[in-house]
Amino acid sequence: MNYQRNEKYFGQSIPAWPTVVSFILIAAGLFVFIFLGFSRFGGYLFIPIGLCMAVAGLVGMVLISNIKIKDSEIDELIPPFEEEFRTEFTSRFVKFDAAKAKYEKTYGTKVKNPGEKIEPVWFGTFCFDESRALHKVGSDGKSRSSIYSLSAFALKPDSICLGEREISLVSADKPVSDFFGEIGYSELGGCEIVKTDKVGYSGITKYRHLRITSTDGSTVVEFPILADAAADEYAADINQRIRRNHEKNSEQES
Repeated sequence: MNYQRNEKYFGQSIPAWPTVVSFILIAAGLFVFIFLGFSRFGGYLFIPIGLCMAVAGLVGMVLISNIKIKDSEIDELIPPFEEEFRTEFTSRFVKFDAAKAKYEKTYGTKVKNPGEKIEPVWFGTFCFDESRALHKVGSDGKSRSSIYSLSAFALKPDSICLGEREISLVSADKPVSDFFGEIGYSELGGCEIVKTDKVGYSGITKYRHLRITSTDGSTVVEFPILADAAADEYAADINQRIRRNHEKNSEQES
């Protein structure tokens, strides 16, 4: 990964006028070449003029394209990190034997102890509450940060599996932070979607944190999410598991 180039992306500020001028040169050059170059009165004189204007505009477009670091270059860095994180999370917590399950489905033969199958919920977003992070709104209007957060949770009958990783796109120190853990519902107090002091984010979807606390109120894990309609459902589902576990334990004690 070219960390210096990534850092340059967050600091680049290319004005719009070179692109506008290049576009005008191309359009004007084509007009001169087509409509004046083939006119009846000395039109041949305009042919080289039109060609030169169009070529100059195209050269300008190429130079701008090569100088400017595209938003897509940053976005294309994320999928490999996502795949690595998902693989590690799955290997830690998902004890389901996919090969055995496929065999059972294909041949209709029951396989002894294929293991438990859980469905992780994945999150991924740029961090906008890190003071050390660089921020930029791209030409596509999307907010980006030099730190990216990958997180997930998976619900088991008596516990929740949690994972959170922050990676830097401008530094070789990776991951910035890393957390994996499986915690029983009996140790948890609740889950909530909370506001945070964000910097550099201007998206439509709300930027929030998903916070899970222990029974004493301290934070077990907290990671950034883009809180769409499903976010509240996730928090409600986790809280329901915690509440049921506490009620079950209370009944057993009584």
